[in-house]
Amino acid sequence: MKVGQAGVKKGKPMASFVVSVGSVSVPVYSRRRSVAGKAYTGFTLSFYDAEGRRVRRSFADAGEAKAEAQRVAAGLAAGRLESARLTASEAETFLAASKKVAPTGVSLLAAIDEWLAAKAALPPGSGLMDAVSYFASRHPANAPSRTVEEVVAEFLADRERAGVSRHYLRDIRCRLGRVSDSFRNCPIASLTPALVGTYLASELADQTNRSRRNVLRLVSGLFQFARRAGYVSRALAEEIAEIPAPKAETVETEVFTVDEMRRLLDSARPEIVPALAIGGFAGLRSEEIIRLDWSEVKLAEGVIVVSAGKAKTASRRIVPIQPNLRAWLEFADKASGPVVPPSPGGQVLQNAMRLTAERAGIQWVRNGLRHSFCSYRVAVTGDPILVATEAGNSPGMIHKHYRALVTPVEGAAWFALLPVR
Repeated sequence: MKVGQAGVKKGKPMASFVVSVGSVSVPVYSRRRSVAGKAYTGFTLSFYDAEGRRVRRSFADAGEAKAEAQRVAAGLAAGRLESARLTASEAETFLAASKKVAPTGVSLLAAIDEWLAAKAALPPGSGLMDAVSYFASRHPANAPSRTVEEVVAEFLADRERAGVSRHYLRDIRCRLGRVSDSFRNCPIASLTPALVGTYLASELADQTNRSRRNVLRLVSGLFQFARRAGYVSRALAEEIAEIPAPKAETVETEVFTVDEMRRLLDSARPEIVPALAIGGFAGLRSEEIIRLDWSEVKLAEGVIVVSAGKAKTASRRIVPIQPNLRAWLEFADKASGPVVPPSPGGQVLQNAMRLTAERAGIQWVRNGLRHSFCSYRVAVTGDPILVATEAGNSPGMIHKHYRALVTPVEGAAWFALLPVR
C-alpha cells in the first residue's frame, strides 16, 4: 500500500493524498469550510465501486479518511485484477451495461449469471427471447378469455366434427350444460379444483357417485380441450384431472325373471313388443333400439346390424337373432322404417315400457332388459367374451356385473320364451 502526497491545482481540486493498493488508487480530497464563524477541514474519498458507480464518503478526521481509503482500495484491488486490464472501450461498455441493469435492482454479475443459466437450459440454437415469447404466449394472463359456457359450446362442436356417438354428445349437452349453467359468465381459467369439487358435492348431491364420476370425467375432458385451445394452462388442466373421483358404489344388477318377461310381453301394445323383445333377447341399449331401422333387422340372415353411428360406443357390431327373438319379430317385420315409433328423446318408448310394467303388475327395472339379456346369455354360453361382443361391452364388465346372477336352467327358459300363437 502506498500513500502519496498531492497538492492543489488551480481551477480543479487536487487530492490531498492518494492511497494505492496494486493498480487501484483512492484519492482523498481535503476541503475547508466555515460553520458559525469557525473554520473546519473535511476529507472526502472519491472512487468507483465494482459496478462502475461513483461513490463519495466524507470524514472530519484525516486518519479516519486514510483508513477508509486503505480498506476500499484493498477491496477494489481484490475484485479488479481482471478489470484492471480493460481497455478504454471495454471499460466504457462495462459502465454502460451497469447503468442499464441498475433500474432492475439486480447487479450486473447476477444478471449475467441468470442469463447464462437460462441460455444453458435452452435447446441448441434457441435464444432467450424465443423462450420468453413461448412462455408469454402460453401464460394464463395472456390467454384468450373464454367463459365456461363458450368453451362447452366449442367442445360440443369439436366432438360433433370428430364423429363421436350421439350418446356422448347428449352427455355433453346434459351434464356439461348443467356445469355451464352453474358457472355462467365465469371465465374457465378462473375455475379451480376446489370449485369443481364443491360443485360435485353440493350441486350434484341428489345424484349417485357414478353420475358424479361421469360428470368429473367430462369436466376433465373439457379442460384438456381448453388447454389445447390455449384457454387454460397445462398445470390447471392437470390439477382438474387429478381431482379424486367419488368412490364407486356397489350396485346390485337387477334382472327380470322369466315369468316377469312373459307378463311384460303379454301386456305390451303391439308396437312396443319388438322393442321389448330386442332389448331382452338381443341386449341392445334403449338408445340403440330407438335409432334402429327395420332394414338393419335382417331376419333372413339371422342378425341385427348396429351401425357405428347408432351404437353408444360408436363401434359397429352384429348381434345374432336368437330363435325365440325371430318368432317375436316375424309378426312385425318390415322392409324399412323405425322399429319403434319416433319420439323426442325416446320418452314415448320409455313411458310406454313403464306403463306396460304397471299393467303387468311388476316393478320396472332401469336397463333391466339389457341386464337380463347379458345375465341369461352368460348363463347359457358360459362365455363372457362372446356376450361382450354381442352386447358391445368389455369382457371385464360382463364378468363383473352379469356372471353367476342366474342359473343355466333359467337361461335356457329365458331364451325359450315364445309368443302364444
